[in-house]
Amino acid sequence: LLGIGVGIGVDKYVLKDGGEKYTAVTIEDSVKDIAELAVLENDYTDQENWDGEAKQILGKDIPFTSKSVQLVYSGVVKAGPDMNKVKADVNGKTINVVLPHSKILSHEINEDSIVLVNVKNGIFNRVTPDNMNEVRKKAKESKEKRILESDFLDQADEKAVNQVETFLKSAYADAEVNVKVDSVS
Repeated sequence: LLGIGVGIGVDKYVLKDGGEKYTAVTIEDSVKDIAELAVLENDYTDQENWDGEAKQILGKDIPFTSKSVQLVYSGVVKAGPDMNKVKADVNGKTINVVLPHSKILSHEINEDSIVLVNVKNGIFNRVTPDNMNEVRKKAKESKEKRILESDFLDQADEKAVNQVETFLKSAYADAEVNVKVDSVS
């Protein structure tokens, strides 16, 4: 019992106060506690057009049986790095952190914002709820594709670096903190 007490005392009072206050593991754990770091948000309003297939007989379209939908909708896309993939390295009083490249963390379409601008039903070929789900899915996919083609995720990387740097500098004031984004993630 005396040995355990001495061990706890040395750990608590000697190592914590006079020894190394942080390690790569403690840095990674403190950053991973953030869990989801949504650093950039894009509130948008967009529109989507969808054309359904016409009914066919013998491989030929039947006239007046095509259907289509045009809708306007609003949504929110949030992006940031996956904090569970953060890598840290401590060398003396220098903390180096590598964040993974940002990704889309969430994308929600506000169902209350959907406005059907135009619905064209064909004869014996009406727009169904499944068709509407298909339109929503297409809308989400096309918006995400445009976001991935833009510099949105690069902007999220910049904000993530700044926020993680600020967090670590306040938590470890006596350390030099370097944060960057992994170029291959």
